[in-house]
Amino acid sequence: FAALAECGIQADMKCRNLEWVLVHNCDNLLCKVADPMLLGHCISLKAEVGLKLTERSGADDPLGVYCQRAGILKREVRKGHFEKDH
Repeated sequence: FAALAECGIQADMKCRNLEWVLVHNCDNLLCKVADPMLLGHCISLKAEVGLKLTERSGADDPLGVYCQRAGILKREVRKGHFEKDH
């Protein structure tokens, strides 16, 4: 994130030998903070980004939708409308 560099946080993290940052939305009650399985998996793959998903139970499921098309990750912002995920 550019904001980490612009605010000096990235430099501070480097001084503290911190390599990983976990970011998740605040309305996800099921998210495990510092999920060891997800973080370990991402670290072992040297992945820049990790995304943990849950299978939808049906077409009316209120969970968000992510898809990848032509190598571009997109997310559904409202039913049937997708935008490029930055």
